[in-house]
Amino acid sequence: MTTCFFLIWHAFEGIAIFALSLIVLAFSIKAKPKSIRICAILGLVYVVVAGVGGLFFVLSGFTNNGNSAQMGGSFIGAYAFYFMEPYYAR
Repeated sequence: MTTCFFLIWHAFEGIAIFALSLIVLAFSIKAKPKSIRICAILGLVYVVVAGVGGLFFVLSGFTNNGNSAQMGGSFIGAYAFYFMEPYYAR
C-alpha cells in the first residue's frame, strides 16, 4: 500500500516539476540575454524527456532499467540547466 502511494507521489512531483518548468520558461522569455532563454528551453526539454523515460519505465512493468536511467539522467541535465540560468543572469 505505501509503495503505491510513493509511486503516485513521485508522478505528481514530476507533473509539478513540469509546471514549474513552464513557469520558468514564461519568465525567461523577456530576459535580455539569449542564453537564459536557451537554458530554460533546454531545461524544459530535459524535463519532458525525463517524464517520457519515467512513463516508459512504468509501462514496461518496472523492468526496463534503461528507461529508469534515462529518467534520472535527464533530470540531472535539467537540474544543471536550471542552475546555469542564474549564472548567465548576473
